[in-house]
Amino acid sequence: MIPEKIRDRESGLTSRELLFLAVILGIAGSLILFALGGKRAEGRNAEREADIHRVATAMELYYNGHVRYAQSSAMPESIPGFLNSVPRDPRGEYGWVDNSVTGGNTSQDYCIFARIERASESGEPVYVVAGPGGVRERGLPTSGSFSLGDCE
Repeated sequence: MIPEKIRDRESGLTSRELLFLAVILGIAGSLILFALGGKRAEGRNAEREADIHRVATAMELYYNGHVRYAQSSAMPESIPGFLNSVPRDPRGEYGWVDNSVTGGNTSQDYCIFARIERASESGEPVYVVAGPGGVRERGLPTSGSFSLGDCE
């Protein structure tokens, strides 16, 4: 037997019940977005590291065929014959150190770098860098900017 109060009430939710439901759903949605925020940054960092590895591999392949690295005063658009399009950072540009200067051994060096969305234990920014010595993470040089030697 159905109690009279329930039987007489119209079907559906009251405005109070709807408001309570909206508050609960809002809180749950906020918690989910907060939890996923760090994962998105981790995904962008993984993309940056993969991009830097891809450029480093193309530069090494170019070196094997030409006995020098591809030279450019700014971020190259491509690595001829090995990388049709140099990838772009998910939130900006990758850094490139000019290796086109005449004189010296600049054709025997290159430096590409990207700031990743994570700080070191001391709170300093962390970069992923690539040069003839491979790909690695490091802090910002004490000079405040990267040089060819900082990526080796």
